[in-house]
Amino acid sequence: MKKSILEIYALAVCFFTVVCFVFLIGFAGWNVVQLCAPKFTIGQSDYQRHKSDDAFRESIVSEHSYGGAPAPPSASAPPAYVPPEGAALTAAREKSLQQILDVERRSALQDLVKRSFFLAITVLIFVVHWKFAARARQNAA
Repeated sequence: MKKSILEIYALAVCFFTVVCFVFLIGFAGWNVVQLCAPKFTIGQSDYQRHKSDDAFRESIVSEHSYGGAPAPPSASAPPAYVPPEGAALTAAREKSLQQILDVERRSALQDLVKRSFFLAITVLIFVVHWKFAARARQNAA
């Protein structure tokens, strides 16, 4: 059975849209995991930082330090940073972790919506080209 150029083109586009569909579904699946289990999908550094109060204290102290050799004290120098202790440190760590998890969920939701748009467009392109291929097949027969 001889195929027309239009049918070959339409089937090639259908193949490409199926490949796109597979990737979009895979990435959307990951976004669903991010929405349902953001603590699992956060970055390694954020996870390590919030694992314990000691790790969190170290990270916030290093964020507030300037690094290198300490500057000589002067009248205009800001006071050294003193991290919170005890319950205040735990509360700060939990608040920081909750903010990171909220950002992870929001990012996942945004990506899921974007992928839904791409998925809808891909399905539309597939359906249109599948009909082109069917018509070309009928006309060739």
